Amino acid sequence: MLFTYNPAFRSEAAGELLEKFDIDPRRVVVIDQPRGGKKVYATESADMVSAFFKLHTVNKTDHIMSDGGASFKVGNVDIFADLGYHQHAVYPPPVHQFLSPNDNRLHGVAKQRWRAADINFSNDVESSLRLLWELDQVKPALIRKWFNTNLQLDKDEATSDATEACIFGFPRNDNDRADWYKQCREDYREMEVGRPARGSGHAVAKPSALDSTFDGSYWTEFGK
Repeated sequence: MLFTYNPAFRSEAAGELLEKFDIDPRRVVVIDQPRGGKKVYATESADMVSAFFKLHTVNKTDHIMSDGGASFKVGNVDIFADLGYHQHAVYPPPVHQFLSPNDNRLHGVAKQRWRAADINFSNDVESSLRLLWELDQVKPALIRKWFNTNLQLDKDEATSDATEACIFGFPRNDNDRADWYKQCREDYREMEVGRPARGSGHAVAKPSALDSTFDGSYWTEFGK
C-alpha cells in the first residue's frame, strides 16, 4: 500500500495512472494534513498497519513476521495481538534485512527495475505508482522461493549454517567481500552481548558499522 500526504494522488491524472497500472485505488491512502501542517513524509504508524490488514485478507492463524519497528506496537501492546493474530516473530534489527524475504529480495528486485525504468522521478504520483506496480510484477513463484530459502520452509530442520548462508549469500572462500561479512557478524555479536560506550564504562553502545540506509549496510556497500 501507499500512504501519502500529497493531494495530487486524488487528481484525475492519478486516477488515469491507477487504471494504467491496474492498481486498486484502495491501496493508495491520502492522509489529511493536520491543521496548519505541511508534512511531506508519511511516517509509518500502527494505523497504517491496521489499514493494511483491513484491506488484505490474512488468516488469523498465519505466522506474522516483521522488523522491530515502532509501528507494530501501541505502547507496550503488540499490534498483531490486538488485531487477533496469535503468532508474531520479530527479525533481530542488525540482521533483519538479510533474513527477510522482502528487504533484499522482493524490494531489491522491484527497486532495481524501478530505478532503471524511464520514469519522470520529479513526478511524485507517477514514480510512486510505478514502484507499486513494479512490486506487483515480481513473480509469485520467485517470492515463494525466497521465503523457502530464507525461512528454510522446505527443510525438515532449520540450521544455523543455512541462516549464515542467507546472510553471507555467496561462497566465502571465493569472494573478496568475506572480510566485510565477518565485520558485520562481529558487530552483531558485540551488539548482542553489549559493550561499554566510550567514556561510560557500562552503557551498551551500538557498533557504528550497523548504521545503514534503508537497504541494509551490507547490500548497500556491495550491491548484489
